[in-house]
Amino acid sequence: MVRALGFYQGLSASPFVSLSSSTSTSTSTSALSWISSIVDDISEINVEVQDFMDTGDQQLWEDLGTYKGQETGWSQIAMIDFFSEKPKFSSALPKTAGILKSAAGTRIGPRHVALARQKRGMGIPQHCDLFNWMLTLHLPLLGPGAGCGIIVDGERRDWVPGKPSVMDTTFLHETYNESEDDLILLLVDFWHFELTDLECDE
Repeated sequence: MVRALGFYQGLSASPFVSLSSSTSTSTSTSALSWISSIVDDISEINVEVQDFMDTGDQQLWEDLGTYKGQETGWSQIAMIDFFSEKPKFSSALPKTAGILKSAAGTRIGPRHVALARQKRGMGIPQHCDLFNWMLTLHLPLLGPGAGCGIIVDGERRDWVPGKPSVMDTTFLHETYNESEDDLILLLVDFWHFELTDLECDE
């Protein structure tokens, strides 16, 4: 099921976008190559994120709180929030911020770019977002590797550290964490790969 408030006509839509060159189109493979650049630097990102989790200012986390009467256990530290860059992220995680900017450039940030956390035993109830002109990258960094992830249009996928996934949030989706550990991931909203630079600037 797809619903879109900010609807841009003619864009392809599927719950998950394939990142495999064998199953994706040449357009998507080329347009999403920046994701591989981020994954290549994941060891450096993980070191910085782990150091932040051990010694950084944990007051930077902003909780989503409750949704549909359910405690979500979701929180994040925003690097970009609806086109507005948040300097606290770059101060706390300068290497990660630099890697994201260098790899993705102006394609990222029409909504959120953030370090996110899904607490154990919790999840965000089913919902859908309303903008079909953006897609969302999840790159798990630290966590259990099983029993924690997202369900999009009925398809369940665990978040495996180091394994990126791209989803279309206009499809109904929900998160879950049935494990004993919190999950830390990078969340990167970015312009749909079929949009031109001119269309993104409109």
